[in-house]
Amino acid sequence: MENKYQKMKKRTKNSIFNTIFLIAIFFSISAVVSYGEDKQVEAKDINFSDVSEKHWGYNNIKWATEKNIIKGYLDFNGDRTFKPEKTVTKEEALTMLYRTLKAVGRVKDENEYEEDYRNIFDQNNIAPWAEPYISYAIKNNIIEKIEVENMVLEDGTGIPADRIEIAIWSEKTIKPRHSKVFVLPYEDFNDLKIIEKSDGNVKDKIAEIDALYRNGIMKGSHKTEDDTIWFYPNDKVKRAEFAAVCERLYDYLEKKKNSGNYDVEVEKIQWQGEITKINHELQQIEFINNEDGRTYFIGFQGENNLSINNSVFTDKEEIKKYLLDYGIALVGKKMILNSMTKNENFYIKEGKIADIDQTIILTKPVVLKGKIVAYGDMTEDMTFIGIKMTGNNKSKKDNSKILINYYQIDKKLLSNKRIDREDTVKFIIDGNKIIEIMKAY
Repeated sequence: MENKYQKMKKRTKNSIFNTIFLIAIFFSISAVVSYGEDKQVEAKDINFSDVSEKHWGYNNIKWATEKNIIKGYLDFNGDRTFKPEKTVTKEEALTMLYRTLKAVGRVKDENEYEEDYRNIFDQNNIAPWAEPYISYAIKNNIIEKIEVENMVLEDGTGIPADRIEIAIWSEKTIKPRHSKVFVLPYEDFNDLKIIEKSDGNVKDKIAEIDALYRNGIMKGSHKTEDDTIWFYPNDKVKRAEFAAVCERLYDYLEKKKNSGNYDVEVEKIQWQGEITKINHELQQIEFINNEDGRTYFIGFQGENNLSINNSVFTDKEEIKKYLLDYGIALVGKKMILNSMTKNENFYIKEGKIADIDQTIILTKPVVLKGKIVAYGDMTEDMTFIGIKMTGNNKSKKDNSKILINYYQIDKKLLSNKRIDREDTVKFIIDGNKIIEIMKAY
C-alpha cells in the first residue's frame, strides 16, 4: 500500500505532467492559429506588435495581412506577432504560396487532398494546419512528394526553406515563360543548382531563376563592399522577405490575368556590352553591360532559331560548321563558345514573338534588309512583324522558316510609312523592336 508521502508525490508528479500537457496543447493551438484557417480572425483586426511602420517590410507585411496570406503567431496573452526577421519554414512558405494563389483567384480547385497523403504526413510530423496547403502543392506539381520528408524535424520544428527552394516553388506557382538565353548578374551563377530528390542527380535551375529575375520577383542580394550581386542559393529567407516575394507573385499573376501571356517589356532579352571573359568549358560569356556598367553572365539552353550577324539557321550541323568562325556554335541542345574574343562588342536579343523562340546576336551594327512575310497584333499599340532576310542565308536548305526573323514594331510607325505585307524594307532594330523602317527600292 502507498503511504501518504507516496500518494502526495504521485499526485504532484501527475499535476506537473498535466501542466506540461496543457502547455503543449496551448502551443499547438497557437501554431494552428498562426497558419491554419483561423476563421475567427479578420485581416482588419490583425495588428502585429513587432512590426512598426519603420520596418523596411512594413508595407509588404501589411499587404499580405490584408490579403489573408499571413496571420502571425498568437501568444498566451493574446498578443499577435509576425516575427519578420525569423526564417520562413517550408510549411509556412507553401501555405503562403497557396494563399497568394487564392487571393488572386488562381487556385485550381479547393478540394481537400490531405487524406491522399496521410501516411507521409504522419510519418514526417507535418503540422495539421499545413496539410491542406502541402497536399495542394503536391497535387499541382509545385513540390515532389519526396520533399515532404525534409520539412519538419522529429520534435516537430519546421525546417527553414533555402532561397533556391523558394525560387523553384515560386516559379512553379506562377509558371512564367522560360528563355533560351539566360542573362543574370549573379556572381554565383554556376551555383544555381540542386540535387534532385527523386534521382539524386544535380540539375541547374538557371532557367527558373532567370524567369523570376526577368519578372522582378527575386533580384538577388547586393554586396555593398564590392558592388556585386549574388543569389546565395543556400541562404535562408526571412518571413518579411517572403511576404515581399508573395506580393510580387500576386502582381505578376494579376497582370497576366488582365493583359494575357505576352508582356512586351518582360518577354524579351536585349543587352549591349563588352565581352570580358569567355568560359568555353561552362559555355558562358561574361560581359560589362553598357547601361549600368555591371558584370552579367550569359548562358544558353535549348533549340531555337539562331541569327548571328543577320545570318539565320536552324540546322545544327550547318550552324556548327559556319559559326566556328564567328564564335558561337550549337551542339545538341547547348551552345558552346569558340573564337569570340575578349573586349569584342556585341549585342544580343532573345524573345518570343508570334510564338517563335529566337535568339539574335550581333557583333557589329547593321542596317537590315528583308521582305515582310507576316504580321499580326501583339498589344493595343504593338504589331509583330516577320521579315524574310535577304542576302545572308547560309543554309543550303530552301526552308522559309530558316530565313525569317520576328520583331515588334509600333503600329503608328508601320502605318505612317505606308508599309504592308510583301514589301521589301530596310530597317534598324533596338532589341526586339524596329525603331526605323523604310521601303527598299
